[in-house]
Amino acid sequence: MPEPAISVLMSVYNGEQFLAPAIESILVQSLTDFDFLILDDGSSDSSWSILQDYAGRDDRIRLIRRENKGLIVSLNELIAAATAPLLARMDCDDISMPDRFTRQVAFLEANPDYGVVGSQRVNIDEQGQELPMAGPDYALDHQQFLSNIGTESLLCHSSVMMRRDMVQAVGGYHAAFRHCEDFDLWLRLSNLTKLCSMPEKLVCYRHSADQV
Repeated sequence: MPEPAISVLMSVYNGEQFLAPAIESILVQSLTDFDFLILDDGSSDSSWSILQDYAGRDDRIRLIRRENKGLIVSLNELIAAATAPLLARMDCDDISMPDRFTRQVAFLEANPDYGVVGSQRVNIDEQGQELPMAGPDYALDHQQFLSNIGTESLLCHSSVMMRRDMVQAVGGYHAAFRHCEDFDLWLRLSNLTKLCSMPEKLVCYRHSADQV
């Protein structure tokens, strides 16, 4: 089979409450040339059954299941399993807008000096209702990204698309930075490539009582 343009990476741990809309938001993307790697990190709820149901209906989904090892191990395992030149992160409780991949791939093709691109976000609650956005927008170019280090949130993790070779070149996610593994990765990547976010809101970022 030909190599897909994008490998979508999602780690799931007891994500049954919001898992279906998260998966469906990927499956309805306007750019369809991707494989969808989903790792069940030892869930004890119905997540695995939900994943099997979707995998049975869409052959772009590739499932991995094992005992719980945590998010950082899971993300690195997904990167190792990916085959596409571009990696798209997705959290199991968020929602991607239908044109997210189309827009981000177009940006990376037009800007080869950028290795990472995210987007602005819409904050939503557990019922999917929009919440006020706190703080400034994410940086629209690399210079602003560098200026934001230490003062602002750098990128919305679940909105990010990255060049796989660059992520591998810096060693992926580091286990020493639990709960800020993304921030650490952005800092290391900024020594190798440019990073920014698109001005469009391409993800809905869910706030819930159980989130870290």
